[in-house]
Amino acid sequence: MRPVVRLPETCYARAMRSILFIAVLGLAACGARGASGPAWPKTAASDTDGGESLAPREPAALAVAAAADDDEDVTVVAPPNLAASLRKGFPQSLTDAPVLLPLVGSTPRRELDAWFERNGVTPEIVAEAEDSALLKAFAADGMGAMFVPTAIATQVARRYDVSVVAELEDVQERFYAITAERRIVHPGVIAIRNAARVHLG
Repeated sequence: MRPVVRLPETCYARAMRSILFIAVLGLAACGARGASGPAWPKTAASDTDGGESLAPREPAALAVAAAADDDEDVTVVAPPNLAASLRKGFPQSLTDAPVLLPLVGSTPRRELDAWFERNGVTPEIVAEAEDSALLKAFAADGMGAMFVPTAIATQVARRYDVSVVAELEDVQERFYAITAERRIVHPGVIAIRNAARVHLG
C-alpha cells in the first residue's frame, strides 16, 4: 500500500480565507456605520485652551454571527481513465480505488467516512489535505478520485481535466455566511449571499 500523503492547509489558502472573512466583516461594518453616521470621528467639544479635540469615539461592539446558508450534494470526479472504471458498479467500484480526501476530523471527512461505511467500500487513500485546491491539483495529475460540491463539479472537471463519476445524494457539504450582525442588512452582503444561493442551488 502506498503511503498516505497528509498535507496541512497552505499559507496561501489560510491568507485568502482570512482576507475573505475580513472583507465580509468590513462590508457589514460599513453598513452599520452608514445607518448611524460617518466613520470619521466627530469633533468633540472645545478643550480648556480653546482648541478642539479629535479624540475618536468609543468603537461599537462588534458581534460576529455565522449562519448556515445552504447545503450542497457532493459529486465524485476522477481522471478520465479512472472515472471510466469507477462508473461500472459504483459505488462498490471505489473499493481499493485511489482517492484524495479532506483531513481526518474535518466535517467533510466525517461525512465521507460515514458514507464509505454505509456502502461497505474501502478505498485506498493516497493523499489527505485541508486545502481542496491541492486535492484538485493531485486529481489533475492523475493521483486519484476526489469529492467536490455538485454545484461546481462541471467547472472542476473542465478546469482540471477530470471527469464526473457520480453524485452522492446522501452526502452534503454545508456553506456558511459570516457577518458582523445577526441580521444581514448591507446590500453588498445580501447580493453575495443571494448569488451564492442561486449558484449552489
